Amino acid sequence: MTTRLSVALCAMGLAILPATARAPRHPELRVVTSGSEEALVLGSTTLSRPFGAQLVDHMQVVGAFGTARERFYLVEGNAGATCPARYLIVTARAGQAPAMSAPFGTCGMGATVRQDARGLVITVAPGPADRQPLRYFYGRSGLRRLDLPLAAGSPLLHCPAAPARSGFDSAALTAEFDQILPAYYRTASGVRRAQIAPDQLRDMLARMACLAADADAEPIIPKAATALFASKRYGETSFAMLDDLATASASGPELRASARAFAATMHYYVARHEPL
Repeated sequence: MTTRLSVALCAMGLAILPATARAPRHPELRVVTSGSEEALVLGSTTLSRPFGAQLVDHMQVVGAFGTARERFYLVEGNAGATCPARYLIVTARAGQAPAMSAPFGTCGMGATVRQDARGLVITVAPGPADRQPLRYFYGRSGLRRLDLPLAAGSPLLHCPAAPARSGFDSAALTAEFDQILPAYYRTASGVRRAQIAPDQLRDMLARMACLAADADAEPIIPKAATALFASKRYGETSFAMLDDLATASASGPELRASARAFAATMHYYVARHEPL
């Protein structure tokens, strides 16, 4: 019967298409009771005490994100009055054991997630000692903090006033840039060996964005910064931090504009290079 139907369809000029491969189905992450504590279960894997030494009284899965290839689950852990909420991310990939991020947060209740092509940007509500929300980025390189918590009374972040120059002074611009991005961060091998803390990277990017707003900065600054932005280790985090600087309420107006423009420029330069 199947053969006759196939012949009939072919005679009518209709193509017989192979069955479309189904995307892998990821098991849902569940909270279960394990002894006197709660644990997480993903498929056949039990994740006991996922918050480690940071004990929590109750856990709940508050969000699921991702694609057919990988799934991200945002887990909230409640530690009572002393710390109403901590968070972590569980990643499910087909054929691999689940992975967990380090616990993070401000102890403030409430977290929102924005997903883009590079990963997740998680914004956590202010905690007891914070004036502003705190943002984290989760991607291929793991969990990175995007900005610093600002205590009450902290000033906004501004671009410094541009130095007065009489005409284009390449030497002065280069010397200024050398203080921001040392030469050993400008090559693929240098970036692979670099140990850049989140606070240091954020400060570096803010200063580069401000300096790159100088009309004479291109192509000097973008070319030198391409190795950093194209790297697998720091590239996605650098773009996420620039996005944060461009939207954070702690950024002054000129820094927001400079960060948006610098991010667009670096996307263009990185698109012409293979990831390092």
